[in-house]
Amino acid sequence: MEGFLNPLLRRLGEIRPGLGATVIGAGGAARAVVCALARSGVRPLILNRSVQRARGLAEDFGCRGGGLDQVELIQGHNELIVQTTSVGMEPAVEGDPLPDYRFNGSELVYDLVYKPQLTVFLKRAEAAGCTVIPGREMLDRQAEIQFKLFTGQDYPPC
Repeated sequence: MEGFLNPLLRRLGEIRPGLGATVIGAGGAARAVVCALARSGVRPLILNRSVQRARGLAEDFGCRGGGLDQVELIQGHNELIVQTTSVGMEPAVEGDPLPDYRFNGSELVYDLVYKPQLTVFLKRAEAAGCTVIPGREMLDRQAEIQFKLFTGQDYPPC
């Protein structure tokens, strides 16, 4: 969870309980993200292609779940949007998990996909004036944590 939280904390300073957040996806990565947010006092909205899976994950954490086509639910949950699916990852880089959502420019948008560096989703968010966090930042932080775990040494600076 630290690998996910570190880039987020660098932008926010702290995670405020009650932060309006949406998590896209309901797989293993989404579960870890929702767990990290829940431990910080955030109960995100969970949207997924399968409404049943979104609601199942949401029930586990006392959140609300819905389908990807229910973008109207994001209002009030749009301070932070975390994309946890493989949509937009190489080789299918043209994918966008929320093509009908219109960013207002105030959202912090975090995509766990690390290749390409900027997904279509993040490019669209950035063009609207949003602050974005590419998945590569999480990947790098996870590598630092693993290096220290396995070697007992700090990760060498680049």
